[in-house]
Amino acid sequence: MGAIREIMVRFGPSYLQRFGDRMPDSHRRALFDIVSCRTEAMGGHMRECEGCGDLEFVPHSCRDRMCPQCHRADIDDWIAARASEILPARYFHLTFTLRPSFRWPVREHQKELENALIRSAAEAVQTLARDRLRGRLGFMAAIHTWGRPLNWHPHVHVLVPAIVVDDNGGFRRVRAKRSLLPLKPLSRVFAGIFVREFRKALPGETPPPRQPGDWVVNSRLCGEGPGRVLAYHGRYAKRAPLADSAIVSVADDEIVFRYKDHRTGDTRPCHVSPHEFIRRFLQHTPPPGFHRLRYYGFLAPGGRATLRALLAALLDQTVTLADLIAGLREPSLTRPPARCRVCGGGQFRIFGFLPCTGRPAVRGPP
Repeated sequence: MGAIREIMVRFGPSYLQRFGDRMPDSHRRALFDIVSCRTEAMGGHMRECEGCGDLEFVPHSCRDRMCPQCHRADIDDWIAARASEILPARYFHLTFTLRPSFRWPVREHQKELENALIRSAAEAVQTLARDRLRGRLGFMAAIHTWGRPLNWHPHVHVLVPAIVVDDNGGFRRVRAKRSLLPLKPLSRVFAGIFVREFRKALPGETPPPRQPGDWVVNSRLCGEGPGRVLAYHGRYAKRAPLADSAIVSVADDEIVFRYKDHRTGDTRPCHVSPHEFIRRFLQHTPPPGFHRLRYYGFLAPGGRATLRALLAALLDQTVTLADLIAGLREPSLTRPPARCRVCGGGQFRIFGFLPCTGRPAVRGPP
C-alpha cells in the first residue's frame, strides 16, 4: 500500500465525518478512488500464464488524476508520443504566477478562473510575440495549483521553442539567450488580460485591487536538451501533487513529508495534522472535465501541418528524428513488461472480468 493511500484509508473516514457535508463531489470522488485503487472495489480480471498455467487476479487501477499510484505509464506514453514533435531549437520555460490578492478568488471559483488563468497566459505570450517578434509561437501550457508544501499557489508553466512563424507561413529561429520575450511588458499584458477574463468569467464579482508584485512572470533557458525538457513537462502536467516517496512518517497526530525549498534548494520537512494533509492534498483536485495541459499556436491540433513543415526543414539541417527519440530513451522512462510471478513468462490469456463494486473502504455522508 502506498503511503498516501495509507493516509487516506486511515484518516479518510474521520475527515469525511468532520468535513464531508462541505466537500465538493470531486474531492470526495478523489478520496474514494485513491482508497480503492488496485483493490477488488475497483474490479479486476483474471489472467492465465500461457507458459505455466498460473492463474492470477489483477485488480484495476482507479485512473483518478489525483492518485499517486496511477499515471506513471501515462507519462511515459505521453513523452513517447510527443517525441516526434520536438524541434531542434532552444526551449524556454515561462512561469506565470498569481500573488496573494488573486489566489483566493481562484480557489473559490476553480473551474472558471483556472480556465481564465491559463487562457490569459497563452494570450499574453502570443500578444507579445506578435508585437516584439512579428509572428506567432507554438507552445504547451500546464496549470499548477500547488506549491512545494502543498499550499494553494496557482500558476502556469509554458514550454516554448524559440521558433516564430509569420503570417505567410515562413519561420525563423529567435536568437534569445536569457528570455524569449521581455518580462516586464509580458507581466503587464498578462495582468490586463486576466482582469478582463476575470470579469467575463464572473460578471457579478469585482476583481481584487491590483497590488505591486501581484503579477510575476519568470523565464529561463532550458539548456538541458529536448529529452529532459519533455520529461520535465510530462511529470509536471500529469502527476499527482505529491509522490509517495515524499512521505517521511505517519502518526496518529502528525504527518511529515519533505519538499524542496525553491529559494534555497534545501530539502525541508513539513509537519501537519492528518486532516490538514488531506485538506491540502484534495484542494488540488482539478474540476471535472478540466484539462491541465493545453497546446497553442503551431503546436495546437489545428497547427500540426505547420509543425510538420518546421520539423522537415529543421531536422534536415541539424539532427535526425531518430537521434532526438534516442535521447528520450532513459531507463526511468521505460515501462517494464508484465511477467508471470511463477515462471517469469510474458504471455497471458485474459478472462473472468470482475466489475467495479463501489468504493467501500471509505464511508461518509451520502
